[in-house]
Amino acid sequence: MNPEEKAELRRSLDLSEQNNRMLHDIHRAMRWYKIWGVTKLVLFILPFIFGYVYLKPYFGPISNSFKGASEIMQSFR
Repeated sequence: MNPEEKAELRRSLDLSEQNNRMLHDIHRAMRWYKIWGVTKLVLFILPFIFGYVYLKPYFGPISNSFKGASEIMQSFR
């Protein structure tokens, strides 16, 4: 193998190693993005859903009271 071919192979190897490092960095960033997405879901959205589900029985009587009050107000008209 002549020196020019060795230099080209060395350059190709260096570029492929650099490409491999960049791909690993992108893969790591994507993994952290997924982890942060799940964390946001758990920390910000799920408490609202659970709050709605668990507090709905307490809001039922309140909404019934408002419906009764609106019916009384309409009966006065």
